[in-house]
Amino acid sequence: MSEIRYLVGYRPNERGQDALSLAITLAQSFGAALDLVFVVREHSTYAPAYPPVGRDEELIAQKSRVWLEEAAATVPPGVEVAIHVRFGPSVARGLMTTADELDSALIVIGAGSSGLVRRHQLGTVATTLLNRATRPVTLVPRSYRAPGRIEHIDCAVGMLSGRKKLLEEAVQVAARRDLPVRFITMVDLDGAGKAAKAAPGGEQQSGGASVDGADPAEFVRGHVERMLEEAVEKYGAPASTQIVMARGGIRAAVESVAWNEASILLIGSSRLAKQRRFSLGSTAHAILRAVSVPVVAVPAGAHLEGSGGDASSSTSTEETP
Repeated sequence: MSEIRYLVGYRPNERGQDALSLAITLAQSFGAALDLVFVVREHSTYAPAYPPVGRDEELIAQKSRVWLEEAAATVPPGVEVAIHVRFGPSVARGLMTTADELDSALIVIGAGSSGLVRRHQLGTVATTLLNRATRPVTLVPRSYRAPGRIEHIDCAVGMLSGRKKLLEEAVQVAARRDLPVRFITMVDLDGAGKAAKAAPGGEQQSGGASVDGADPAEFVRGHVERMLEEAVEKYGAPASTQIVMARGGIRAAVESVAWNEASILLIGSSRLAKQRRFSLGSTAHAILRAVSVPVVAVPAGAHLEGSGGDASSSTSTEETP
């Protein structure tokens, strides 16, 4: 039985298929097991659901078991899969509670129903998870299908506190799986110049250049290189590393990057987030609206447990009222 488990928030629609498809790819790539979870919203007199669910919870639960069994049947041999029906005041709350119960390494969900093809649309469930989940949340763009196993890890890094931990997580996972990793900076280079000026030994002259002749872009690159060297010394070397300086506004910067279809992008929380919480900053939000590859949002202090042994093919069913 695999020690690493990925939870899939499943619905019998396009979003559910998107989430399941990527989860299978992730499980095959990182040796994880899958838990397909359908959350039935409970009726509450004091906090009625909208849209209203009436009192058909048991009927929905019966149907959901059939949907989950059908979905589990599509999981290829070699990937351990279990199905779970849960009840909760909301889908997001039910997924978070189940993830804690199962000790899930990731929560995987599809894009909102109104999103453009190959783009992320943050619906109610995704927004709630990003603000409250204590575990990494993987967002799948609409109609995304990986061409094969994950072959590349991208990591968005910057100058703010907390980015070192995200970089270390990327290095650790990539080194463990012998994957290439690319660190992409989408920072305001004027702001980076101010950071360089404030840093010890990094006093700036007029025009944005530092005393030693390094411009803000080089200051940022040097900062990332130093963090990378420390992470490699601590966790080992990935198959290869690359630093990409994406310039311009967020959309222009995202569009300037040649994205690998078989990659995932790691993004970190804003500096305002509490420990084990994710706070969607303006930069991360802009990246989500522009990027066309799966995104893993990593809460502050959370870890990506991307290791595990070979999983045998099996299916089990569990229901908790």
